[in-house]
Amino acid sequence: MGAAAFLVQGRITPNEVVTSVQGILRGANYRVLINIQELDGPRLASDLKATGPIVVDLFKAQASDPAAFTAKVVGGPPAPAA
Repeated sequence: MGAAAFLVQGRITPNEVVTSVQGILRGANYRVLINIQELDGPRLASDLKATGPIVVDLFKAQASDPAAFTAKVVGGPPAPAA
Protein backbone atom coordinates (compact mmCIF):
# COMPACT_ATOMS: atom_id res chain seq x y z
CA MET A 1 0.00 0.00 0.00
CA GLY A 2 1.37 3.44 -0.93
CA ALA A 3 0.46 7.07 -0.53
CA ALA A 4 -2.29 8.31 -2.82
CA ALA A 5 -1.81 11.98 -1.87
CA PHE A 6 0.11 14.28 0.42
CA LEU A 7 -2.02 16.92 2.11
CA VAL A 8 -0.10 19.74 3.78
CA GLN A 9 -1.82 21.62 6.59
CA GLY A 10 -2.08 25.31 5.82
CA ARG A 11 -1.81 24.77 2.05
CA ILE A 12 -5.12 22.98 1.56
CA THR A 13 -8.57 23.82 2.90
CA PRO A 14 -10.70 21.37 4.89
CA ASN A 15 -13.12 21.18 1.93
CA GLU A 16 -10.25 20.24 -0.39
CA VAL A 17 -9.19 17.52 2.05
CA VAL A 18 -12.71 16.07 2.06
CA THR A 19 -12.93 16.19 -1.73
CA SER A 20 -9.53 14.55 -2.10
CA VAL A 21 -10.27 11.78 0.40
CA GLN A 22 -13.70 11.11 -1.11
CA GLY A 23 -12.18 10.83 -4.58
CA ILE A 24 -9.48 8.46 -3.34
CA LEU A 25 -12.03 6.27 -1.58
CA ARG A 26 -14.26 6.16 -4.65
CA GLY A 27 -11.30 5.45 -6.89
CA ALA A 28 -12.59 8.04 -9.34
CA ASN A 29 -9.58 10.29 -9.69
CA TYR A 30 -8.18 11.49 -12.97
CA ARG A 31 -5.07 13.54 -13.72
CA VAL A 32 -5.61 15.52 -16.91
CA LEU A 33 -3.10 17.46 -19.00
CA ILE A 34 -4.62 20.65 -20.45
CA ASN A 35 -3.30 21.87 -23.79
CA ILE A 36 -3.04 25.66 -23.50
CA GLN A 37 -3.22 26.09 -27.27
CA GLU A 38 -6.68 24.54 -27.79
CA LEU A 39 -10.24 25.74 -27.05
CA ASP A 40 -10.27 27.68 -23.73
CA GLY A 41 -6.68 26.66 -22.93
CA PRO A 42 -5.18 30.07 -23.75
CA ARG A 43 -7.66 31.87 -21.49
CA LEU A 44 -7.10 29.38 -18.62
CA ALA A 45 -3.33 29.71 -19.01
CA SER A 46 -3.67 33.48 -18.89
CA ASP A 47 -5.83 33.36 -15.75
CA LEU A 48 -3.31 31.01 -14.06
CA LYS A 49 -0.28 32.86 -15.48
CA ALA A 50 0.92 29.52 -16.88
CA THR A 51 3.39 29.37 -19.74
CA GLY A 52 3.10 25.66 -20.50
CA PRO A 53 0.67 22.77 -20.21
CA ILE A 54 -1.51 22.67 -17.11
CA VAL A 55 -2.15 19.56 -15.00
CA VAL A 56 -5.55 19.23 -13.30
CA ASP A 57 -6.76 16.58 -10.85
CA LEU A 58 -10.43 15.64 -11.25
CA PHE A 59 -12.39 14.10 -8.38
CA LYS A 60 -15.81 12.48 -8.65
CA ALA A 61 -18.23 15.00 -7.15
CA GLN A 62 -21.30 12.86 -6.54
CA ALA A 63 -22.22 9.25 -7.10
CA SER A 64 -25.63 10.15 -8.54
CA ASP A 65 -24.14 12.11 -11.46
CA PRO A 66 -21.37 10.26 -13.35
CA ALA A 67 -20.42 13.43 -15.24
CA ALA A 68 -19.96 15.69 -12.18
CA PHE A 69 -16.39 16.36 -11.05
CA THR A 70 -14.54 18.86 -8.94
CA ALA A 71 -11.14 19.98 -10.18
CA LYS A 72 -7.89 21.27 -8.75
CA VAL A 73 -4.97 22.66 -10.74
CA VAL A 74 -1.88 20.84 -9.48
CA GLY A 75 0.88 22.18 -11.69
CA GLY A 76 2.70 21.89 -14.95
CA PRO A 77 3.31 18.81 -17.05
CA PRO A 78 4.14 15.56 -15.25
CA ALA A 79 7.71 14.33 -15.24
CA PRO A 80 8.39 11.64 -17.86
CA ALA A 81 8.22 8.06 -16.62
CA ALA A 82 11.58 6.44 -15.96
